[in-house]
Amino acid sequence: MKQGASNRKVNEQAREVIASILLFDISDPRLELVTITGCEVSYDRSACNVFYTAEPQRYEAVESAFRQAKGRIRSPYGEEAVVEDRPRSALPSRQLG
Repeated sequence: MKQGASNRKVNEQAREVIASILLFDISDPRLELVTITGCEVSYDRSACNVFYTAEPQRYEAVESAFRQAKGRIRSPYGEEAVVEDRPRSALPSRQLG
């Protein structure tokens, strides 16, 4: 399905906000040197898939760190992002390639 301009803006805003949260608010060393490459926020704004890159040997550790930091990412995301509802999860998805 094609994305509309407003949904692309929301996805880009989510990427920027989550990257900022990782950079300034989360101190987990497993999340260092992780690049947020994109986000897909659902049309009803209830879920967000986060795409990231990291060193291939660190993917499992990074995924575990994201799962543990989910609540610490979600709360500031809801405060900083201009959306009505906080996504229920910001679980990462690996970007292949």
